[in-house]
Amino acid sequence: KRHAPARRDLPLAGGGAIGLTELVSSRSGYVEQVPPVDLAEHVDGIWIQRGDLPAALPWPAVDLLVLPNGEYWFGGPETHARRGELPPGGALVGVRLRPGALTELCGIAADEVPVAGAPLHDLLDDATARRVAEAPAIGGSRVRATAGLRVVRLLAERPVGAADVQVRRVLRAMRAAPGAPVAHHAAEVGLSERQLRRRFQVAVGMGPKSYARVLRLHRALAVARDLTLDGRRPSWADIAQRAGYYDQPHLLSEFRRAVGVTPGMLLAGEDVRFLQAGARTAVTRSRNGQ
Repeated sequence: KRHAPARRDLPLAGGGAIGLTELVSSRSGYVEQVPPVDLAEHVDGIWIQRGDLPAALPWPAVDLLVLPNGEYWFGGPETHARRGELPPGGALVGVRLRPGALTELCGIAADEVPVAGAPLHDLLDDATARRVAEAPAIGGSRVRATAGLRVVRLLAERPVGAADVQVRRVLRAMRAAPGAPVAHHAAEVGLSERQLRRRFQVAVGMGPKSYARVLRLHRALAVARDLTLDGRRPSWADIAQRAGYYDQPHLLSEFRRAVGVTPGMLLAGEDVRFLQAGARTAVTRSRNGQ
């Protein structure tokens, strides 16, 4: 029995974990960790956010959220940056699933998960929801991160869906070349554009054009970050070309639309996280030079 997705908003308001390797720490309250090896096929990373949500890039992925009260939610993939305050009572913990993992593990289409979020028990079938209820998540952020990973392990023991191999191939190709036309990616895997859009929507939670748009944001800031770390001033005209934009005005327009600020403002801000082609890299820069 499938419950209808809840349309309640994620409740935004005013440890001893084993196998968690810290990747980046921020004075703005953001910490990201690489997933354990045994879950790397399904999990892209684990993150902990304290304080208000800063200006940051959107993430085109479904998150398993572990709230301070121990409640589990799914949060839908983002095409625009999320803003607001975190739930009271402690940090917000998220286990970021890889595209397609939700459908494979739970039999749920990613586009069934509202961006605003929904409790797991509103989306999972009754038997799976009971299994998840056996993984309590009361405690500090590290305890809850471990609990979130335990939930993914429970789901991986008895997956109810199957991986979409063709969409996986397209995802890899899009990360390598986010500016390539969708028609090209569809043809490479033997699908029509319409077929790819439908299957992409199920696996990823958004269309391939929207996904590529978010990837380009991450690619552009990753290039700018590398230049900055090398002591060079970013040229946004050159970066626009390298990231798959038509030109610099196109790049700036996309950042304002998705994030509300320019990429230069993000680089100088408190919390910027990058998704790069091939391997993901998280980088945080602060006004204090961290």
